[in-house]
Amino acid sequence: MAQDPFEHAGFLIVDDEAANIGVLRRMLQQWDAINVVSTTDPFETLTLFHAFQPDLMLLDLMMPGLDGFGVMEQLQPLLGPDGFLPILVLTADTAGQTKRRALGLGAADFLTKPFDAIELSLRLHNLLERRFLRRLQNQNQVARAGARAAAGCGGGISVNDELFAELIASVREGGAILRGEAALSRPKRPT
Repeated sequence: MAQDPFEHAGFLIVDDEAANIGVLRRMLQQWDAINVVSTTDPFETLTLFHAFQPDLMLLDLMMPGLDGFGVMEQLQPLLGPDGFLPILVLTADTAGQTKRRALGLGAADFLTKPFDAIELSLRLHNLLERRFLRRLQNQNQVARAGARAAAGCGGGISVNDELFAELIASVREGGAILRGEAALSRPKRPT
C-alpha cells in the first residue's frame, strides 16, 4: 500500500495569526504530517526557508510589515530558474487581481478562507506530488548527465527511459524511491 506523502514532506506555515497556524498544524497532524515549522513573523520566512528547506509553504497574504507578496518576491531569487517550491496561498481576499498577482509571483495554488479541510488536503496532496516529481526529474537529469559523462569516458553506464518511467511510477505510488524504499531493477546492458 502506498504511503501518504504528508508523512515525508516538510511544511512551512507563514501566517500572522497564531490561531490560523494552530488550525493548520492540527489538520496537518491529522494527515500524518510530522515536519511542520511555522511563524507568525513573515520577516523570519527566509531564515526558516534556509534552515528547514520545506517541500511546501502555506502562506497568508495579508500580514503587517511584510505581506505574502513580499515574501514571495524575496523567495524568487533563492529558488532560481529550476527551483520549485509549491506555495499555497491562503487568504480571505477574493479579488481576482489578488489571485492573479499571487500566481504571477510564484504561488502554485490559491485557497480562499474559510476553506474546506478536504479541499485543502487534496490541494496539498497534488502540490506535493508535483514537488516530488520535479525533484525526481532533477535527480534524473543529474544521473543522465553523469551517465553520459561516464559513457564518454568508457564507463559504459546508461540511464534509459524504462528506468525513468519506473521512478515516476514509484513517486505516484507514494514516493518510495524518495524514501530509499524502492527496489529498482538495473537497466539491462546490451549483449
